[in-house]
Amino acid sequence: MELADPTQAIFTELFSDEGLLAKALSVYEHRLDQQKMTEKIWSAFEKEENALFEAGTGIGKSLAYLIPALLWSSQTKETVVISTYTISLQQQLIEKDIPFLLDLLGLDLSVVLAKGMGNYVCIRKLDELSHRGNLMEEGKTYDALLSWAHGTGDGSKSALPFSVAPDIWREVKAESDSCSHMKCPHYNRCFFFKARSLRQDAHVIVVNHHLLMADLLADENQSVLPPFSRLIVDEAHHLEPVARSCSAQTVDRVALFRSMARVHSDTHPEVSRFVFLSSLLKEMADESLKQRLKMDLPGEKRDLIRQINEVFDLLDQSAFGEGRETKWRITGAVLRSKFWQDDLSPAFAGVREAMKRYAASLDSLRAEVEDMPLADKEKVASENALLDLSSVASELKKTVHTLELFFSDEEDTNVRWMEKTVTGTCLTLAKLDMAAFLEEKLFGSLKTAILCSATLTVEENFAHVCNRLGVGESAPVQEVYPSPFDFKERTRLMGFSDLPAPNSYDFIPEITKVISEAVSISGGGAFVLFTSYDMLHKCGNQLEDRLDGSGMPLFKQGDLSRHLLLEEFKRAGNGVLLGADSFWEGVDVPGDALRLVIIVKLPFPVPSDPLLEARAELLKKEGKDAFWEDSVPQAVMKFKQGFGRLMRRKDDRGCVLCLDQRLFNRQYGKIFLRSLPECITSFQPREKIFEEMGRFYR
Repeated sequence: MELADPTQAIFTELFSDEGLLAKALSVYEHRLDQQKMTEKIWSAFEKEENALFEAGTGIGKSLAYLIPALLWSSQTKETVVISTYTISLQQQLIEKDIPFLLDLLGLDLSVVLAKGMGNYVCIRKLDELSHRGNLMEEGKTYDALLSWAHGTGDGSKSALPFSVAPDIWREVKAESDSCSHMKCPHYNRCFFFKARSLRQDAHVIVVNHHLLMADLLADENQSVLPPFSRLIVDEAHHLEPVARSCSAQTVDRVALFRSMARVHSDTHPEVSRFVFLSSLLKEMADESLKQRLKMDLPGEKRDLIRQINEVFDLLDQSAFGEGRETKWRITGAVLRSKFWQDDLSPAFAGVREAMKRYAASLDSLRAEVEDMPLADKEKVASENALLDLSSVASELKKTVHTLELFFSDEEDTNVRWMEKTVTGTCLTLAKLDMAAFLEEKLFGSLKTAILCSATLTVEENFAHVCNRLGVGESAPVQEVYPSPFDFKERTRLMGFSDLPAPNSYDFIPEITKVISEAVSISGGGAFVLFTSYDMLHKCGNQLEDRLDGSGMPLFKQGDLSRHLLLEEFKRAGNGVLLGADSFWEGVDVPGDALRLVIIVKLPFPVPSDPLLEARAELLKKEGKDAFWEDSVPQAVMKFKQGFGRLMRRKDDRGCVLCLDQRLFNRQYGKIFLRSLPECITSFQPREKIFEEMGRFYR
């Protein structure tokens, strides 16, 4: 096949009923919209334009953007970066779709999967650990890591043939702050830098959104990706929250303690950099240096730890001692309150000063040791230790800066909140409006950006996502390609007119009855999608009794990993799976194993969420209604994702039940319904709905 001048004829040859795809695939159906999307992307590359595509299930959007990406890179030698949100889609592209197309098109291109630095083992750290002795709780794990690192050609965590505890991986992973780059004696063997070198000449690089955003924020030495000007973003509805998460500044006391443990640990003195340096420099260190290494610096660290604990304990009491939710937004009024001004602010000011002093002490120690006339062997050993000192000092300085911004009551565009996490309370400072950031840092530097997803529009309008991503005016191409599946014939959307409102006290008992009856009619094969884990667990406890003896196994998110839960559900064939956020999308269960989707509540974002609150205030100042401008579009796109779990292949069929009657009896419900594929809907008392379901599933 001649690819020197890709034209309409070549795409026709690929997509026609007798074309290359039809000959290569045992099951192939020509989809005109797939071909149109391919041609539009090629045109966007040629015209150096941005483009937005919503492509429904069954369009085959992966092939639609991969074909022009591969052909373009083959012809122009330009690097094309493809970013996804989920690992499963990355694996599909790297392991299946791209190899298939390269073979089909007869192309010899370099395609790599880019991973962040923390995904690779650090040879220097492993080497040091081997000299310090076995420091791991699991000796066999450490020995296996050492053996694996000497034998693997990849060095990435995903290539490990065994599991490694997070604490152990933190000890051995590569990190930019503790990396000496070309000065490192292991630089030529470094797994991360070998992988980065391969990317420099790659035609196509597959990344995830987090790495794409982190790369935008990284300096030259920390950069993972080579320069590129052509970008394809799949699952693009996740781009904004990922960008905000990556650019946010967070202070977490547990993370701080872990960082400082790298230079000294009272419980594990054998890993202390102070102990190591004291031993290394014992012949050269004067009494003052010995005193600092043995007493002063460990003492400073203990004092800093004590102060951090005290202020965070005070913070916990003020924030979460009054029954507040796990997130508490810190507004200007809170920052100016008496308690904040008289107690918290001075306490954190004291901690900031202590952090500055400790960081200065570490920097001073590093400078003093670097000036010592050490032998080559000692110099290399000390440099590794000094990197950790520098890394911890740098982390403390960043924390000081974040705390200064967090406690400043000057007007800015940031949103501040405190959050109770599994590891304790953390403080977060995040940008409210990501549009300007993305326009400047990402889209402004590209010739072409292609953004696609199965859910980017509300009523086939891209306005919401364009405003949030800052890509509207620079994206002249905005196309919606509806799913080719026959939803009208093969699906039913049903609601119950006699269920209580979602905020009613008897909502959970009543929907539990409805769920148990509905799954008995479908014979299982059901997803039940919740908007909160609390409601999931309450319903789950009641459903266990109702489904006992039914022969339909009940699976609840949290009982197993997401992957294992899905595998067990598919294997059962008649299971009932209760899932929350991560099961609304990115989950593919084709065939009869999933024939019923139950959406418990409309997925409106939590009104008390700090970001939603702040955005609502901003929209109000602009004279806009935050509910209609923000909450409804977000909920519609989430609902479309949940609805989309049912039909994954053209032969799939089933019902979607919505237990939230607002979908049918509120004005905004019409927006939800008009945003879905056309299908038969029914809103009646439960007895009538169950009769309809019975007829449908016969």
